[in-house]
Amino acid sequence: MTDDDIFDSFEQELIWLINNAGGVNALARQLELSSSAISHWLRRTRKPSAHHAINIEAYTNGAIPRERIRPDLFAAGVILKNRADMTGFKPKKFKEKTSSAE
Repeated sequence: MTDDDIFDSFEQELIWLINNAGGVNALARQLELSSSAISHWLRRTRKPSAHHAINIEAYTNGAIPRERIRPDLFAAGVILKNRADMTGFKPKKFKEKTSSAE
């Protein structure tokens, strides 16, 4: 499986996330990052960082696991090259989505 094959799977999930959040800007606000970061992911000019992969996993309550977003970093047996960068990192706590129609 190539990097493109792996990203194709994440790309579909990213599109679902964007649509579910109400657009790129809405998703960016919820993940507390710039909309250009998400656009870079869609255009394949950048990959989500390890931190972003963890936050997406937390935001989706595990529906999109970090291993699927960045298998090069989180696959079984892979050790992060810059593991020190992850020391003390805790995923963000996201507010529960509430529906206005009850």
